[in-house]
Amino acid sequence: EQLGRLRTYVEKLVAACAEAYLAGDVEPRPMQGGGNGYYADACAYCKYRSMCGLTADDTDRIRKPQRQDTVKKEMRGILDPAAAAAEAEKKQKGGRRA
Repeated sequence: EQLGRLRTYVEKLVAACAEAYLAGDVEPRPMQGGGNGYYADACAYCKYRSMCGLTADDTDRIRKPQRQDTVKKEMRGILDPAAAAAEAEKKQKGGRRA
């Protein structure tokens, strides 16, 4: 069941990416590492760097790696939506007491 949900999510993601590509939305948005050794600066290895026009000042166009806890939370929402909804509701109720 979870594998089916994951497959559906990936299929929708691929379809959305394909639609954006066909619509001409191909703006360069490279990922740059946060100095943790896991991610390299994508621009450093790109043979199109001189053509894309991306500069160090274009911080809004540069993607940073997502935090692991954020990714895990998103995956829980995909694989077990009921548990994710219950967890979100629990957090929301806990926030009202303050």
